[in-house]
Amino acid sequence: MQTAQLIDLICDPKRTLDEIAEAIEAQLPAEAITHELLRELRIALREASEQGLVVRGMLVGARLAPAGTASALDLYGMWVNRANMSQIDLNLLRVAAWAYRWAGDELGRAMALVNLADGLFVRDDFAAAMEAAQAALKLFEAAQHQAGIEKAKLVQANTLVELQQFDQADALFQELEASITVAYDDPDDVVRYVERLNLWACAVENLRDEFAWAQRLYQQAEALLPHTGAPTPFVGSAFRLALNQGILHQRIGRHAEARRFFEEATQLLNEGYVNRFLTDADRFDLYQEQLSLALLLDDRPWAMTFLDQLDTLLETGEGSAKQRAELLRFKAFLSEQFDQVEQLMGKAIALFRELGADLLALACYTQLAERAYEAGRNAVATHALAEAQALLAAHPSPRRQLELGRIVAQHDASMPLGERVATAQALAQAGDPLGAAALWEVVGRAYEQAAELDAAREAYAQALAAMAQARGMVRLSLHTLRLGATRRRAAERSFYLAPDAEAAFELSEQVRAQALLDELSNAGLWRLLDHEDLHEIKQAYEQLSYAQASLSLRELRGQRPIIAGSSSADIHTVQARQQAEAAYFAATQRIADAKIARVGWITGQPATRKAIQAALPPGALLVAPTLIGSEAQAELWATVLDAQGHIQRLCLADKSAWKGFTRRWQETNLLTPKGLARKEAADLALTSLYRIFFAPLEDSLTTASSLVIALDEAMPLYPLHAAFDRAHYLLERMPVSYIPSGSLLTLLHQRHATRQSASQRWVLGYDAQGEAEYAQLKGLTAELATLSQLIGGAQRHGPFSPDELLTLSQRARSLHLMAHGQFPAHGSGRFAQLITGPRRLYADDLYRTELQADLLFLDACHSGQVGPGMQGFIGAALVSGASAVIAAMWQVQYDTARPLIRSFYHHWRSGLPCAQALCRAQSDLAHTMPAGAWAHFYLTGMPELPFS
Repeated sequence: MQTAQLIDLICDPKRTLDEIAEAIEAQLPAEAITHELLRELRIALREASEQGLVVRGMLVGARLAPAGTASALDLYGMWVNRANMSQIDLNLLRVAAWAYRWAGDELGRAMALVNLADGLFVRDDFAAAMEAAQAALKLFEAAQHQAGIEKAKLVQANTLVELQQFDQADALFQELEASITVAYDDPDDVVRYVERLNLWACAVENLRDEFAWAQRLYQQAEALLPHTGAPTPFVGSAFRLALNQGILHQRIGRHAEARRFFEEATQLLNEGYVNRFLTDADRFDLYQEQLSLALLLDDRPWAMTFLDQLDTLLETGEGSAKQRAELLRFKAFLSEQFDQVEQLMGKAIALFRELGADLLALACYTQLAERAYEAGRNAVATHALAEAQALLAAHPSPRRQLELGRIVAQHDASMPLGERVATAQALAQAGDPLGAAALWEVVGRAYEQAAELDAAREAYAQALAAMAQARGMVRLSLHTLRLGATRRRAAERSFYLAPDAEAAFELSEQVRAQALLDELSNAGLWRLLDHEDLHEIKQAYEQLSYAQASLSLRELRGQRPIIAGSSSADIHTVQARQQAEAAYFAATQRIADAKIARVGWITGQPATRKAIQAALPPGALLVAPTLIGSEAQAELWATVLDAQGHIQRLCLADKSAWKGFTRRWQETNLLTPKGLARKEAADLALTSLYRIFFAPLEDSLTTASSLVIALDEAMPLYPLHAAFDRAHYLLERMPVSYIPSGSLLTLLHQRHATRQSASQRWVLGYDAQGEAEYAQLKGLTAELATLSQLIGGAQRHGPFSPDELLTLSQRARSLHLMAHGQFPAHGSGRFAQLITGPRRLYADDLYRTELQADLLFLDACHSGQVGPGMQGFIGAALVSGASAVIAAMWQVQYDTARPLIRSFYHHWRSGLPCAQALCRAQSDLAHTMPAGAWAHFYLTGMPELPFS
């Protein structure tokens, strides 16, 4: 071969590197390569603008000195493979494979080929990856090289998982499991086994929807990690295992566990990224899953954090087309401007269509249609639905077809009511209670507008019933529907249309009882089901969660570029979901009577009026304020249950009065340090609070000995206990406490009466010394000593990890915690946090423990704030076992709050019930200090708890 021919061959863009190598092998023997040829080749390639040409030129050096070239490239390939496989030039591995071939080293060639297969897999070039892995496998088998055989089969199995060919992948995993013995004293061997189990579990989860099986494999892999000795090179295996376990728990609704695994993965990622064992591709995968979790929890600020990080990653790196399409879809999902939504969805759809991911494109069209209807852009919605229908023609799916029908029925006012009703019934039968609930609520409004009130009441009742079934089963995919808003509208209208006070009270209790459970279901419900006596329900609920997650994966497999739809598979999955749901509700019903103290927490069924009355303190008045209508056009109503069992329903404020009150309240800016410091202004605002909420109830208040207020999740958190009638604050007249619902109070009493309380009382605190964003709580050590002596308890100074705090709280009869607190400005109250150390304690963490505490006192700013469904520390603590919680509605002035807290414990230990002791301590300060110094703390739960 002449020099000019060789240069033309290397520079031919139509030839692959392997084709060039084959030509060199056939036409250029090693002895024909002279120094002159090499000099001319260097000159020709010196000005090459592409690295690829230089790598191709390396084939000539490999032909001349194959052993040396192969060895050098092998060392480089090993380093880059560990450091950043996604960025290595795969042609270097191809050159190495040819060099080994020319050196007569077939085992070396196999090693290069299997590494090449791994690199091709990372780049989603699955066909080429399978070809390279198969070539390597043949060479390894000829050499009887067991480690190489294992790696080649692992690459093949992983590629088959991505191609969704589970049976073939599973056969390889089973073969490897049977043929390989793990040397537990060899960290490398253990890590290979961990990675194999991790891949197998991922396949079982994603392609077979066998979540319990996958969980067992993940747990088996996790148990092996200590055998690796945790060396830094193995951090990638630990990261991928934590990430995959987080994804699994997210899919089956264990959101608290998912967040814990994602946090663990974040720590591993940071370690591995610094040492270049993990890459931006790994960071993208983690951020994408954390973004999905944030969206499932309706935590927009948290979601935006990950969206910005994903955006930055793709701006600074290459990123695959699939990743870019996913990011565009996420951006559209979070955008509030419809023009931007339309533009982003259009780009995402185009990329998904190029990838052949038709069902992902279908999901985009579906979401775009819903958003277009909501924005009043009906023409865009109609076009998106038409495109979705065209895609469905190629991928038949009755469930997805029904979802499109739901969107039209919910948003197109021209559809006849009869067709809407039929669609709602079909949604319920197809295992989509959330979609059915949304549509029944729309049907109810239509009937109400037509003055068909009986039909409207029935439609709203159907909506509430469907939402009771949907609780805990809200779709685990990104869906524009959310349970809360639909349930709230249906509940308000049902309450308003109730034929009498008795019916209104029952509806009020039903809504309040289920509001808390709607939000805790995917975290706290698992906590409740961990009791042995509820094992039957737990098993049924697990199967229901698996069936729902399976359905969700069929709706949207977000990380697969090619998806095959199957109507028969859809029908089977829907039937499995329906059977699991029936088994769950049957199991709940079977043991409801025997285990009502536990089952009541799970079902959210309201207690009877008689049971609620029995749970109230003697002579107590239960008041349940309820907002009806949107914030700007709301009316304030209430149901009242007195000590004699009489029920009232009355309007406390019409639209005009409520609007005036909210405007004045906002103008006084009461719930700020500045507003709370002005006693006259604060008292004026508290007077307006009394006039709106309690003046219409004065007759009932006069005969009451205590007041229990059932909070409304739609209403801002007001210090109702501090309402001022110009002579006395309400808490001076009687003890005031709060409760999510009267039904919940009955459950607290039942649980409290049947358990053995712990004996230890703890006083804990963390002064935030060294925290950049928080001022140090000076004198905290002395305050810990004072309070622990006052209550006869033990003390401990932080920092604390979440697990340390949860362990201490499990053994505490009462627990007082002093720290800084923070409540998210928007989104989920589950992510309210206490600054107890470098790792914060989230409200969601409480669902991982079982409290025995009579009282949990959260002496921290904003610790008593709540989000939708009473999300926050209060709801989590009550569900997790606390009988009562004292927490702060707003910022706590640490120094001025000390006298109040000491006074509370003095009164409580002296014999006053818990709520009365708090009100007495507050009333001692009420006439000498502004409301900010004493009105922030409030008690939720059982008001009559004694100290001893």
